[in-house]
Amino acid sequence: MRRDDVRYNVANRNGKRVDATYDKYPWSVAPAYHWHEDATTYVTVGTSYWYPVAMYYESAMSYMNPENLPENLKPEESLTYEIGHKQRFAPWANLNASLFHIKYKDKFAVFYDSSQSYAGYKNTGDSEHNGIELEMSGVLTKFLGYRLSGTYMEAEWTSGRERVFTWDTLTSQGFRDLDGYQLNHVPKYKYTVGVDLFPMEHLRCNLDLNVTGAYFVDYLNRIEYGTRKTVDLGIRYERETWSLWFLASNLFNEKIESVYNSSGELYANAGDIGRNGPYANEYYPRQGQSFEVGLAVRF
Repeated sequence: MRRDDVRYNVANRNGKRVDATYDKYPWSVAPAYHWHEDATTYVTVGTSYWYPVAMYYESAMSYMNPENLPENLKPEESLTYEIGHKQRFAPWANLNASLFHIKYKDKFAVFYDSSQSYAGYKNTGDSEHNGIELEMSGVLTKFLGYRLSGTYMEAEWTSGRERVFTWDTLTSQGFRDLDGYQLNHVPKYKYTVGVDLFPMEHLRCNLDLNVTGAYFVDYLNRIEYGTRKTVDLGIRYERETWSLWFLASNLFNEKIESVYNSSGELYANAGDIGRNGPYANEYYPRQGQSFEVGLAVRF
């Protein structure tokens, strides 16, 4: 258990000021049973808090929208349940698996007011997240190893309302309940498949395939951003006092963006639709192909 004593003293040049204090006590309990030296089963229960960041206050104070005033911002709260098992069956099979259930209260999301104007980030509603995590690794021969890891998660709103484009016409708007919809920008699955090669003493090569599943862009789950795959390559030569490495991230330069259009806005004229398709999405490129060479010396 710990105590969070969080204090905000925020002011802007227009004379608006917010003073807020949060006194919270996050806690966790994690009993474990060791079946033997190579097997452990554990259970974790705990709470945590995520506090408004400076940008949330800046946005709320800039707009001073009566539907999202800065003094009404409060921390997100989460309650997590997890059960897991770790076991080493053999050098070629190491397992780590867990099931989890998380309840979020007062979750933050981008908010649009009754006139569809941007109003910053707001404590929008509650959500539940259920999932499974799995990791396996091992060494198959003195030349070959492997790593598998992945997460599957269902993340749904259980309460909350947002103003969105209803699609009755190109410009029609209205508030809609979020209960039962998947959280936007949260993919259902991610996984990595890795191969480790040891072609000679002191030399290790690894090749990783990273896959991120599709996610919904808008609150009502009508616009989807598809699955993306990237490949990473690593080569490391290591001795007692020095090591040399080469890393290549996103080796084949897969194009990956962060896509935003939470309200589901559509383009309203034929020219924009012809050039860009029906959805008025905003695309922000993420890091593409990159390379790194390094040398480390230990004294």
